[in-house]
Amino acid sequence: MNATRLRHLIPVLLALGLLAGWYAITRRAGNTLVVYCTHDLVYAEPVLEEFTKRTGIAVTLVGDTEATKSLGLTERLLREGPQTPCDLFWNNEVLGTIRLQRNGLLQTYSGPVTQRFPAKFRDPGNQWCGFAGRMRVWIERRESRDERREPGNVAGQSPFAMSQQPFDFFSLNPQPSTLNRFAIAKPLYGTTFTQFALLWKLHGAERTRAHHQSLVERGAKFVAGNAMVRDVVAGGSCDWGMTDTDDVFAALDAGHAVSMEPIRIDGKTICIPNTVALIQGSDRPEEARQLLEYLLSEEVEIQLAETARQIPLGTVAPEKIPAEVQPLAKWASESWNVADAADVADECLQWLKSEYAR
Repeated sequence: MNATRLRHLIPVLLALGLLAGWYAITRRAGNTLVVYCTHDLVYAEPVLEEFTKRTGIAVTLVGDTEATKSLGLTERLLREGPQTPCDLFWNNEVLGTIRLQRNGLLQTYSGPVTQRFPAKFRDPGNQWCGFAGRMRVWIERRESRDERREPGNVAGQSPFAMSQQPFDFFSLNPQPSTLNRFAIAKPLYGTTFTQFALLWKLHGAERTRAHHQSLVERGAKFVAGNAMVRDVVAGGSCDWGMTDTDDVFAALDAGHAVSMEPIRIDGKTICIPNTVALIQGSDRPEEARQLLEYLLSEEVEIQLAETARQIPLGTVAPEKIPAEVQPLAKWASESWNVADAADVADECLQWLKSEYAR
């Protein structure tokens, strides 16, 4: 098959694949509430199972598994458009949710439950709301044997004691010329992309490009994702890097001697919430509304704090959440509104794609 014919065939194959996926979900869903979810299913499934137990509303869960990674659920919703079988989207990112909003795929929710969340974690137009966040953090390997911990033991202050002074994002610049023991995920997707988009918004394209080039020139290791950053630091291949709080806790649970502190840009932190949104044209709008309100409840935020170490962003008494999560709540209160980066996200992503296509 020649290259020209193949280029013409690829869009057709993608469309057929999406149609087949939509048909399969529709058949499997039957009369159930269809939820697309990018959050880790090991934590999301118990939440949805409890919702079904309490309400009797059956849920068909579509996760962002290996089978859908090539498109991602945000891209899938954009491609499915008004014909999507999805009723509610539980996304672990903000910028993707805003893309759906700008394409007219989200429905307004006017209930009072969102008011327990600070304004910077929810849409002023009431089309999505953030909850249960995670932080962008520096992760550092600690070599001292007496600082190592048993799996599951993360009590005390040591995970949060990398330095005594706030460590700003641009503090990398005056460091020694080599960064060959520093790791960062390729910033084409996920929370690392959100971080770069926010940097682009706050400091502009020129400084963001210069910073990225500085990392490249000094030998920083760009790896496949945040989990790999965690692994190369915890395993000793690198001494430090950038990742998310949930990855640091996973390393601590495995008994690795690592510590963390928040990445700051101009003194503020980066907290990236989960988001929940009702999909326009849902066949079960009342059931979707009930699930949205359940996900935004204090109870669910506490559950996710206990299981996934995610940070309650609504009003929750500190004593109701695990001790190791309590310091993160203060970090989250100091966060930028990452939704502000949506205005420049496309421009930033196009530049990053051109960089990594070389």
